[in-house]
Formats: sequence, structure tokens, C-alpha cells
Amino acid sequence: MPYELVFDEANRLVFARVSGSDSVEDQLERMRKCVEDPRWQPGYRVLADLREVTSASHQYEHLERITGFHSKHMPAIGPTKVAAVVKDDLVYGIRRMMDSYSEGHTELISNVFKSWTEALQWLNLPLTYDPPEPDSLEKKNH
Repeated sequence: MPYELVFDEANRLVFARVSGSDSVEDQLERMRKCVEDPRWQPGYRVLADLREVTSASHQYEHLERITGFHSKHMPAIGPTKVAAVVKDDLVYGIRRMMDSYSEGHTELISNVFKSWTEALQWLNLPLTYDPPEPDSLEKKNH
């Protein structure tokens, strides 16, 4: 699962672009990288471009592991918003399940969109927002 993470400190945002298969281990790795990065600040928003994801974890235990990570790291994560943009109906449904499951378990507010514009509006970003390019340390290929 190739991915990019870009820290946009000016907008207090992390942008993630993911493609291919997105396992629970992949998702946990990305979350760990974010909260362990010295640029991360509690309350940073996350904009995840998942439009090139072809499959994602959907087992109940995986939802528990991801929510458990959020709960354990809430002091570092802080109250925040995560917007995921998808194009695949199955990935959309899996993200909706994850969002519903995490409600009430964490201070993280997550929403899934099929429209880039709607995600930007929900995060209060300008509609012309264009994520910065990642540096070489922020890219990973599997």
C-alpha cells in the first residue's frame, strides 16, 4: 500500500494520499507516523485522499483496533477532524462503519466523502486548497 504523508503546518493539517490495498496494519502505521512526528500538534486536522484505495479492512476487530489506537493516543491526537475522500462504494461503506463505531469512543470526529469539495468545506479549507508535495521521507511504497 503506497502512501504519502504531508504535514501542512500553515493549515494545521496532515494530508495523506493512499492507494492500493489498505489493511488495518497500514492504517495503524500511518496513524503512528503522524502522532510520533515532531511536526504533529494535538488538534491537527487530517485530509485523507483514499480515491485510489482498492480494498480496505472491514472486520469488526479491525474497527476495535483502530478505535483503541485513537483512545490510547487521544492526549497526543487531541480533539480533531478527519475527512476521508473515496470513490469506491465498498471503501465508502467501510469508512462509514468506522466513523459510526468511533463516535462516542474518542474526541476524533471523522467523516467520509465522495466529493473533494465537500471534504474541504467540512474541514473549513479553501476550495482552492492544493496539498503541498511530499518530501522524500514522507513517501512509502509496499
